[in-house]
Amino acid sequence: MGADCVKCILNLIKSGASIKIKDSKGFNPLHTAIVASHPISCEVLIQNRADCMEIWKKKTRPLHLACQVGNVQIISLLLSTLT
Repeated sequence: MGADCVKCILNLIKSGASIKIKDSKGFNPLHTAIVASHPISCEVLIQNRADCMEIWKKKTRPLHLACQVGNVQIISLLLSTLT
């Protein structure tokens, strides 16, 4: 499943899909990958310039979401972008 998600994300980006698009909840692809607890997708999105500091409509940043989900890999990944 992980490799398929990565291929899909990369194909969408190559085709011109925006990683800044938001769904009806205000989530962008990075938010969605975090909530789905999918660190590989998060990494690919970050490598392709996803905004790790973007605030969700409830004033929550991606790091806050990752902490709520409790995925240590994603938390570490997001923290590594701050340095």
